[in-house]
Amino acid sequence: MVGVGSYFRRLRLFRRNARLYLLYLLLSSVAFGVYALLFNFYVISLGYDEAFLGRLLSAQSVAGLLGALPAGWGVSSPC
Repeated sequence: MVGVGSYFRRLRLFRRNARLYLLYLLLSSVAFGVYALLFNFYVISLGYDEAFLGRLLSAQSVAGLLGALPAGWGVSSPC
């Protein structure tokens, strides 16, 4: 695995704050993945089927989109 070793050698060249930020991103991504998995199990354990879970997750994505569009327009508009 030459690529992985090369990646970690280059990673050591980063400043400490950059390495800490990358570690934070790794840990928060793992934590969010575990949360998403447990949330799916929880919804299924409540007795809902997979179709409902799919609609629920789709609704979360659509809600995020509907919130992000006006926020993006608000940020990009001149004051």
